[in-house]
Amino acid sequence: MIAWFQSLLRKLWSNPDKDLALAPPDDPDAEIREVFLAELDEVTQSLKRACADWHVNPSDQVALKSMRRGFHTLKGSAPLIGASALAEFCRQLERLTIQLLEKPLPVTPDMISTVDLAIGLLPAFAKSIGDSRPPPPMVRAIGYKLQQFLA
Repeated sequence: MIAWFQSLLRKLWSNPDKDLALAPPDDPDAEIREVFLAELDEVTQSLKRACADWHVNPSDQVALKSMRRGFHTLKGSAPLIGASALAEFCRQLERLTIQLLEKPLPVTPDMISTVDLAIGLLPAFAKSIGDSRPPPPMVRAIGYKLQQFLA
């Protein structure tokens, strides 16, 4: 009901035949989404750097902590814009990095490439969020691999 009313108000405000001194209200959801997408881009860049360091040295605790922090940030802020699939995806990645920090698992090339693929998928997540589309299809396969690593 509120969305319908806001849509009606926008149409009235954008009608050039009307002499209205009012400006359309800011769309708080769009503003929050815009801020989140900017944060997602920054965190993605940080995750890429940390993952590259981790790839070179799989026991690099600084890189793992940086990745954990990035995944934690996205896990916490994604639900604010309704991106629950991204939040769950990052929750799994955060769990993996926590497990690697607390009780080291054997790091395999497959694990590194899966985390790298997951980070590489974040821009596609951003696009799907910006376009109000479902998450990228590859999310399910990567999520399955992450569950295998955590089992």
